[in-house]
Amino acid sequence: MSFLCSRSFCFLVLAGILFGIIFLAGCLSTSCEKDAHCQNWEYCDLSKKVCVPKEGMCNFDEDCKDPTRYCDQKTHLCRSKKGFCTIDADCENWQTCNIASGKCMPKAGYCDSNLACNQYQYCDNSTHRCKALPGYCFNHFDCQPHQLCDMDKNKCVPLPGRCDQDSDCPNYAWCNISKNICTPKPGFCENDLDCKNYQFCDSKLKRCLASPGFCDTDNDCPSTQVCNKKTNKCVNLQNKCGSNKECGWWQYCELSIGKCISKEGYCSSDFECSPWQSCEPNKHICVLKSGYCQSTADCKINQRCDLDMHSPNFHKCVQKPCKTDADCYNSYCDKLKEVCR
Repeated sequence: MSFLCSRSFCFLVLAGILFGIIFLAGCLSTSCEKDAHCQNWEYCDLSKKVCVPKEGMCNFDEDCKDPTRYCDQKTHLCRSKKGFCTIDADCENWQTCNIASGKCMPKAGYCDSNLACNQYQYCDNSTHRCKALPGYCFNHFDCQPHQLCDMDKNKCVPLPGRCDQDSDCPNYAWCNISKNICTPKPGFCENDLDCKNYQFCDSKLKRCLASPGFCDTDNDCPSTQVCNKKTNKCVNLQNKCGSNKECGWWQYCELSIGKCISKEGYCSSDFECSPWQSCEPNKHICVLKSGYCQSTADCKINQRCDLDMHSPNFHKCVQKPCKTDADCYNSYCDKLKEVCR
């Protein structure tokens, strides 16, 4: 099927095409008769009477004849598009030009994505250097002040006694997150400074125990002593002992019964003396009670010491018996009662 058009239609079409060519020619080029009619980066093509770019210069990207380059409208020089290059100067200062591919590549020690880094690193977009991810490291300086770098695992680990979480501490301690220090749990200790002044920190149990001679409970004391909760000291039970040094100077320790016994001729209480005696608290010897006698020598003149154990006046001074006044010294004899007066 052939296409036929009227004269008027064909004329209009041709006129439109001609107008378009003229319009484009006017937009793309400037008419000229000499170089002075053109920009300083152009010259006048006398055959076409239009200004065209000088050698090495451009007006449009097409003038560069390379899809990886564009025309810089300020300088009218062809530049490589971002990421493409012909020389190192076309790249960023952290890149070098790979001539074979015509692309900018990171210099040694630099990166353009995380893929260029190790698995424990990321690419810092501001420096284009590989940096350790949080918690990971390449050296000690990648870690926090309380950490060191485990070079085998490339991970930051706490220094001894320091921590990031409770699992970094011994079983008897937990992690003080604000200070990154392992702190003993209540009732446990790290050293003696965690204990009271009469206690010490047991290195195996990690608990505060009473020092020798001191106590928290009776179990901290020998069997012959109890714990004084006010002074936290072990004290002897009443008359209980384990050696002579635990007794008074007038006593000795009877180990078979664990008691302090008064030495012969000494006493600790009135119960160790005769009924007519009491125990002198300083000298610890039995002395006569007031009004009692050991012998007649302890009585006044004309008295005698009644040593009859059945008498109500046993070991008391009573008047001497008499028959006549001659039986009495400087006195007389009460003949009715037969005693000296």
